[in-house]
Amino acid sequence: MNIFTDIVTAVKLTKEVKRARRLGCRVDTIWTKVFPDKTNKASYWPWTMEFCHFATTELNAPIRAVFETFDEETRHALTFTPENPTEPAGWIERARFWQQALKPALPPQQYYAAMSEIWKDYNRAMQATRVARMGREAG
Repeated sequence: MNIFTDIVTAVKLTKEVKRARRLGCRVDTIWTKVFPDKTNKASYWPWTMEFCHFATTELNAPIRAVFETFDEETRHALTFTPENPTEPAGWIERARFWQQALKPALPPQQYYAAMSEIWKDYNRAMQATRVARMGREAG
């Protein structure tokens, strides 16, 4: 922990307490210790675009199994669309990422079915974003 951020936080907290007391509020300080919950590891999978497409298909389980092997930063990043969703570059990069991840993990038939759907889905998303943006600009 950075001692300076702790000091800044303490000063801000002290100011808030003094301001509240000046206004006549009752202020009680309660010390608590927070422990991370290691038993409940919620998955990022349901928050991804890929889940939305594969949730009801037989490809959901194998693709999710691959997804769960990614590090947490990558899983979290996949819950967002590319930075500029109307441009193809971000979608192409995302699809290539899935190609590299799925090809060694899935049988060829499942791999080709999954990638076909991913490419179609990304194309639909890009087109829908473009249409929505044109509508906002026209309106």
